[in-house]
Amino acid sequence: MVVDKADDLNLLRPEGVLGLSPKVLEDAAENGRDFELFIDELEYHDKIERALFALDIRGEGDDSSILFGTYDQEQVEHKFSEAGSDQKDPVWMNIDSPYHWSVGLQSAMVGKTPLALSSDSVTLDSGSSLLYIPENDYGPLVRAILDGRTCNTSENGLLNCECSSNSDYESIVFSMGSAFSRHWVTIPSKYFTFLSPLSASCWILIQPTTHHHWILGSPFLRSYYTIYDLERRRIGLAGEVHSAMSWGRHLFSGVPLGFEKFLVGLYNVAFWGAIILLCLLIAYLFKRNQKEQLRLILYANQ
Repeated sequence: MVVDKADDLNLLRPEGVLGLSPKVLEDAAENGRDFELFIDELEYHDKIERALFALDIRGEGDDSSILFGTYDQEQVEHKFSEAGSDQKDPVWMNIDSPYHWSVGLQSAMVGKTPLALSSDSVTLDSGSSLLYIPENDYGPLVRAILDGRTCNTSENGLLNCECSSNSDYESIVFSMGSAFSRHWVTIPSKYFTFLSPLSASCWILIQPTTHHHWILGSPFLRSYYTIYDLERRRIGLAGEVHSAMSWGRHLFSGVPLGFEKFLVGLYNVAFWGAIILLCLLIAYLFKRNQKEQLRLILYANQ
Protein backbone atom coordinates (compact mmCIF):
# COMPACT_ATOMS: atom_id res chain seq x y z
CA MET A 1 0.00 0.00 0.00
CA VAL A 2 1.23 3.47 -0.84
CA VAL A 3 -0.10 6.68 0.66
CA ASP A 4 -2.07 8.67 -1.89
CA LYS A 5 -5.54 10.02 -2.59
CA ALA A 6 -7.59 8.69 -5.51
CA ASP A 7 -11.11 9.39 -6.72
CA ASP A 8 -11.49 6.62 -9.29
CA LEU A 9 -10.93 3.31 -7.47
CA ASN A 10 -11.44 1.40 -10.72
CA LEU A 11 -7.90 2.41 -11.61
CA LEU A 12 -6.47 1.26 -8.30
CA ARG A 13 -4.12 -1.70 -8.69
CA PRO A 14 -3.51 -3.07 -5.18
CA GLU A 15 -1.23 -6.01 -4.49
CA GLY A 16 -1.69 -8.46 -1.63
CA VAL A 17 -4.00 -7.86 1.32
CA LEU A 18 -2.96 -4.21 1.45
CA GLY A 19 -0.23 -4.13 -1.15
CA LEU A 20 2.42 -4.11 1.58
CA SER A 21 5.45 -4.58 -0.64
CA PRO A 22 8.96 -3.91 0.73
CA LYS A 23 9.53 -1.09 -1.78
CA VAL A 24 7.49 1.12 -4.11
CA LEU A 25 7.67 -0.09 -7.70
CA GLU A 26 9.63 2.19 -10.01
CA ASP A 27 6.58 2.87 -12.19
CA ALA A 28 4.26 3.52 -9.23
CA ALA A 29 4.91 7.27 -9.15
CA GLU A 30 3.10 8.97 -12.00
CA ASN A 31 2.75 12.60 -13.06
CA GLY A 32 5.64 13.65 -10.83
CA ARG A 33 3.93 12.60 -7.58
CA ASP A 34 5.91 10.85 -4.86
CA PHE A 35 4.46 7.87 -3.04
CA GLU A 36 5.35 6.66 0.43
CA LEU A 37 4.93 3.14 1.74
CA PHE A 38 2.09 2.75 4.21
CA ILE A 39 4.31 1.08 6.82
CA ASP A 40 6.99 3.78 6.46
CA GLU A 41 4.37 6.48 6.99
CA LEU A 42 3.06 4.78 10.13
CA GLU A 43 6.57 4.60 11.55
CA TYR A 44 7.40 8.19 10.51
CA HIS A 45 4.34 9.51 12.36
CA ASP A 46 5.17 7.38 15.45
CA LYS A 47 2.08 5.21 15.05
CA ILE A 48 4.19 2.06 15.20
CA GLU A 49 7.58 1.32 16.77
CA ARG A 50 9.04 -0.79 13.96
CA ALA A 51 8.56 -0.99 10.20
CA LEU A 52 7.12 -4.49 10.11
CA PHE A 53 3.81 -6.32 10.05
CA ALA A 54 2.63 -9.86 10.77
CA LEU A 55 -0.07 -12.02 9.18
CA ASP A 56 -2.10 -14.77 10.82
CA ILE A 57 -4.19 -16.25 7.98
CA ARG A 58 -6.71 -18.86 9.09
CA GLY A 59 -9.36 -21.03 7.51
CA GLU A 60 -13.07 -20.48 7.10
CA GLY A 61 -14.84 -19.84 10.40
CA ASP A 62 -11.71 -18.56 12.17
CA ASP A 63 -10.64 -14.94 12.53
CA SER A 64 -7.51 -13.94 10.64
CA SER A 65 -5.48 -10.94 11.76
CA ILE A 66 -2.78 -8.49 10.73
CA LEU A 67 -0.56 -6.59 13.18
CA PHE A 68 1.39 -3.44 12.31
CA GLY A 69 4.64 -2.52 14.04
CA THR A 70 4.98 -5.75 16.00
CA TYR A 71 4.13 -9.45 16.00
CA ASP A 72 2.29 -11.72 18.41
CA GLN A 73 4.92 -13.58 20.45
CA GLU A 74 2.29 -15.91 21.91
CA GLN A 75 1.16 -16.89 18.43
CA VAL A 76 4.77 -17.51 17.38
CA GLU A 77 5.28 -19.89 20.31
CA HIS A 78 1.88 -21.50 19.70
CA LYS A 79 2.71 -22.23 16.05
CA PHE A 80 6.03 -23.81 17.01
CA SER A 81 4.33 -25.78 19.80
CA GLU A 82 1.79 -27.18 17.31
CA ALA A 83 4.75 -28.39 15.24
CA GLY A 84 6.29 -30.11 18.28
CA SER A 85 9.06 -27.53 18.77
CA ASP A 86 9.98 -25.52 21.86
CA GLN A 87 11.49 -22.71 19.76
CA LYS A 88 10.55 -19.20 20.89
CA ASP A 89 11.85 -16.91 18.15
CA PRO A 90 10.80 -16.70 14.49
CA VAL A 91 13.03 -18.23 11.83
CA TRP A 92 14.33 -15.29 9.79
CA MET A 93 15.31 -15.28 6.11
CA ASN A 94 16.65 -12.32 4.12
CA ILE A 95 14.61 -11.40 1.05
CA ASP A 96 16.31 -11.43 -2.35
CA SER A 97 14.08 -8.97 -4.22
CA PRO A 98 13.79 -5.20 -3.76
CA TYR A 99 10.07 -5.17 -4.62
CA HIS A 100 8.64 -8.50 -3.41
CA TRP A 101 8.70 -10.67 -0.32
CA SER A 102 10.84 -13.29 -2.05
CA VAL A 103 13.48 -15.68 -0.73
CA GLY A 104 15.65 -18.34 -2.33
CA LEU A 105 14.19 -21.73 -3.29
CA GLN A 106 16.77 -24.50 -2.91
CA SER A 107 14.83 -27.74 -3.40
CA ALA A 108 11.36 -29.28 -3.23
CA MET A 109 9.72 -32.67 -2.90
CA VAL A 110 6.29 -34.24 -2.56
CA GLY A 111 6.40 -36.68 0.32
CA LYS A 112 9.74 -38.40 -0.31
CA THR A 113 9.76 -37.73 -4.07
CA PRO A 114 12.32 -35.02 -5.00
CA LEU A 115 11.53 -32.58 -7.80
CA ALA A 116 13.86 -31.11 -10.41
CA LEU A 117 13.26 -27.35 -10.25
CA SER A 118 13.61 -24.65 -12.89
CA SER A 119 12.97 -21.86 -10.37
CA ASP A 120 15.24 -20.60 -7.60
CA SER A 121 12.89 -18.20 -5.82
CA VAL A 122 9.58 -18.18 -3.91
CA THR A 123 7.37 -15.17 -3.21
CA LEU A 124 4.95 -14.93 -0.29
CA ASP A 125 1.80 -13.24 -1.59
CA SER A 126 -1.11 -12.55 0.75
CA GLY A 127 -3.26 -11.53 -2.23
CA SER A 128 -3.20 -14.99 -3.83
CA SER A 129 -5.70 -17.67 -2.82
CA LEU A 130 -3.74 -20.42 -4.62
CA LEU A 131 -0.23 -21.74 -5.09
CA TYR A 132 1.11 -20.54 -8.46
CA ILE A 133 3.93 -22.67 -9.82
CA PRO A 134 6.11 -21.92 -12.89
CA GLU A 135 5.00 -23.98 -15.87
CA ASN A 136 8.20 -26.07 -15.97
CA ASP A 137 7.75 -27.04 -12.30
CA TYR A 138 3.96 -27.35 -12.32
CA GLY A 139 3.74 -30.62 -14.26
CA PRO A 140 6.22 -32.65 -12.16
CA LEU A 141 4.77 -31.23 -8.93
CA VAL A 142 1.15 -32.07 -9.78
CA ARG A 143 2.01 -35.54 -11.12
CA ALA A 144 3.82 -36.35 -7.87
CA ILE A 145 0.85 -35.08 -5.82
CA LEU A 146 -1.83 -36.92 -7.81
CA ASP A 147 0.12 -40.20 -7.98
CA GLY A 148 -2.10 -41.64 -10.73
CA ARG A 149 -5.47 -40.43 -9.41
CA THR A 150 -8.27 -39.60 -11.84
CA CYS A 151 -8.85 -35.85 -12.31
CA ASN A 152 -10.85 -33.42 -14.41
CA THR A 153 -10.03 -29.82 -15.24
CA SER A 154 -12.81 -27.39 -14.31
CA GLU A 155 -13.77 -24.18 -16.09
CA ASN A 156 -11.73 -22.14 -13.63
CA GLY A 157 -8.62 -24.16 -14.48
CA LEU A 158 -8.42 -26.04 -11.18
CA LEU A 159 -8.03 -29.80 -11.08
CA ASN A 160 -10.87 -31.76 -9.47
CA CYS A 161 -9.60 -35.16 -8.34
CA GLU A 162 -10.96 -38.20 -6.56
CA CYS A 163 -10.46 -38.26 -2.80
CA SER A 164 -12.30 -39.14 0.39
CA SER A 165 -10.48 -36.58 2.54
CA ASN A 166 -8.38 -33.49 1.91
CA SER A 167 -5.59 -35.29 3.77
CA ASP A 168 -5.36 -38.06 1.15
CA TYR A 169 -2.41 -36.46 -0.63
CA GLU A 170 1.27 -36.17 0.26
CA SER A 171 2.56 -32.88 1.68
CA ILE A 172 4.70 -30.46 -0.32
CA VAL A 173 8.08 -29.97 1.36
CA PHE A 174 10.65 -27.46 0.16
CA SER A 175 13.68 -25.60 1.43
CA MET A 176 13.93 -21.82 1.49
CA GLY A 177 16.85 -19.51 2.19
CA SER A 178 20.46 -19.53 1.05
CA ALA A 179 22.52 -22.46 -0.22
CA PHE A 180 24.36 -22.72 3.11
CA SER A 181 21.42 -22.04 5.44
CA ARG A 182 18.29 -23.88 4.38
CA HIS A 183 14.97 -23.83 6.18
CA TRP A 184 12.66 -26.73 5.38
CA VAL A 185 8.93 -25.94 5.39
CA THR A 186 5.85 -28.07 4.75
CA ILE A 187 2.44 -27.43 3.20
CA PRO A 188 0.09 -30.24 4.31
CA SER A 189 -2.43 -31.36 1.71
CA LYS A 190 -5.33 -30.10 3.84
CA TYR A 191 -4.20 -26.57 2.94
CA PHE A 192 -3.72 -26.98 -0.82
CA THR A 193 -6.87 -29.07 -1.39
CA PHE A 194 -10.54 -28.24 -0.91
CA LEU A 195 -12.96 -31.09 -0.28
CA SER A 196 -16.04 -30.87 -2.49
CA PRO A 197 -19.30 -31.00 -0.48
CA LEU A 198 -21.16 -32.58 -3.43
CA SER A 199 -18.93 -35.50 -4.38
CA ALA A 200 -15.98 -37.59 -3.22
CA SER A 201 -13.49 -35.27 -4.86
CA CYS A 202 -11.03 -32.49 -4.01
CA TRP A 203 -10.10 -29.27 -5.73
CA ILE A 204 -6.32 -28.92 -6.07
CA LEU A 205 -5.52 -25.28 -5.23
CA ILE A 206 -2.49 -25.11 -7.50
CA GLN A 207 -2.20 -23.49 -10.92
CA PRO A 208 0.62 -22.87 -13.40
CA THR A 209 2.01 -19.38 -13.96
CA THR A 210 4.23 -17.72 -16.54
CA HIS A 211 6.26 -16.16 -13.73
CA HIS A 212 9.67 -17.68 -13.08
CA HIS A 213 9.20 -17.97 -9.31
CA TRP A 214 6.83 -19.87 -7.05
CA ILE A 215 4.02 -17.71 -5.62
CA LEU A 216 2.84 -18.95 -2.24
CA GLY A 217 -0.63 -17.69 -1.40
CA SER A 218 -3.19 -18.73 1.20
CA PRO A 219 -2.35 -22.47 1.24
CA PHE A 220 1.13 -21.60 2.54
CA LEU A 221 0.13 -18.61 4.68
CA ARG A 222 -2.47 -20.71 6.52
CA SER A 223 0.32 -23.14 7.44
CA TYR A 224 2.58 -20.52 9.05
CA TYR A 225 2.57 -17.33 11.07
CA THR A 226 4.49 -14.89 8.86
CA ILE A 227 6.32 -11.67 9.76
CA TYR A 228 7.52 -9.07 7.26
CA ASP A 229 10.35 -6.79 8.40
CA LEU A 230 10.81 -3.84 6.03
CA GLU A 231 13.66 -2.26 7.98
CA ARG A 232 15.87 -5.37 7.97
CA ARG A 233 14.44 -6.72 4.69
CA ARG A 234 13.63 -10.17 5.98
CA ILE A 235 10.75 -12.61 6.49
CA GLY A 236 10.06 -14.46 9.73
CA LEU A 237 8.27 -17.82 9.95
CA ALA A 238 6.73 -19.67 12.88
CA GLY A 239 5.44 -23.21 12.48
CA GLU A 240 6.93 -26.44 11.18
CA VAL A 241 10.36 -25.13 10.18
CA HIS A 242 13.46 -27.29 10.27
CA SER A 243 16.69 -25.37 9.87
CA ALA A 244 20.01 -26.95 9.01
CA MET A 245 23.10 -26.49 6.91
CA SER A 246 22.35 -27.85 3.45
CA TRP A 247 25.23 -30.32 3.48
CA GLY A 248 24.11 -31.91 6.74
CA ARG A 249 20.49 -32.04 5.62
CA HIS A 250 21.47 -33.73 2.37
CA LEU A 251 23.61 -36.34 4.12
CA PHE A 252 20.86 -37.43 6.52
CA SER A 253 17.75 -36.90 4.38
CA GLY A 254 16.82 -40.59 4.49
CA VAL A 255 16.45 -41.00 8.25
CA PRO A 256 13.44 -40.13 10.45
CA LEU A 257 13.07 -36.39 10.97
CA GLY A 258 13.62 -36.36 14.76
CA PHE A 259 16.82 -38.40 14.49
CA GLU A 260 17.83 -36.41 11.41
CA LYS A 261 17.72 -33.15 13.41
CA PHE A 262 20.03 -34.71 16.02
CA LEU A 263 22.46 -35.95 13.34
CA VAL A 264 22.42 -32.61 11.52
CA GLY A 265 23.11 -30.78 14.79
CA LEU A 266 25.99 -33.15 15.55
CA TYR A 267 27.27 -32.73 12.01
CA ASN A 268 27.18 -28.93 12.29
CA VAL A 269 29.08 -28.99 15.60
CA ALA A 270 31.73 -31.26 14.05
CA PHE A 271 31.92 -29.14 10.89
CA TRP A 272 32.38 -25.81 12.65
CA GLY A 273 34.72 -27.43 15.18
CA ALA A 274 36.90 -28.61 12.30
CA ILE A 275 36.84 -25.11 10.77
CA ILE A 276 37.95 -23.56 14.08
CA LEU A 277 40.75 -26.12 14.49
CA LEU A 278 41.90 -25.46 10.93
CA CYS A 279 42.02 -21.71 11.59
CA LEU A 280 44.01 -22.29 14.78
CA LEU A 281 46.41 -24.56 12.90
CA ILE A 282 46.93 -21.96 10.17
CA ALA A 283 47.54 -19.27 12.80
CA TYR A 284 50.04 -21.53 14.58
CA LEU A 285 51.93 -22.34 11.36
CA PHE A 286 51.98 -18.67 10.37
CA LYS A 287 53.38 -17.64 13.75
CA ARG A 288 55.91 -20.48 13.66
CA ASN A 289 57.02 -19.41 10.18
CA GLN A 290 57.49 -15.84 11.40
CA LYS A 291 59.67 -17.06 14.27
CA GLU A 292 61.74 -19.18 11.88
CA GLN A 293 62.26 -16.23 9.54
CA LEU A 294 63.31 -14.04 12.47
CA ARG A 295 65.76 -16.71 13.64
CA LEU A 296 67.32 -16.92 10.16
CA ILE A 297 67.67 -13.13 9.99
CA LEU A 298 69.40 -13.01 13.38
CA TYR A 299 71.68 -15.89 12.37
CA ALA A 300 72.62 -14.14 9.11
CA ASN A 301 73.53 -10.94 10.96
CA GLN A 302 75.90 -12.68 13.37
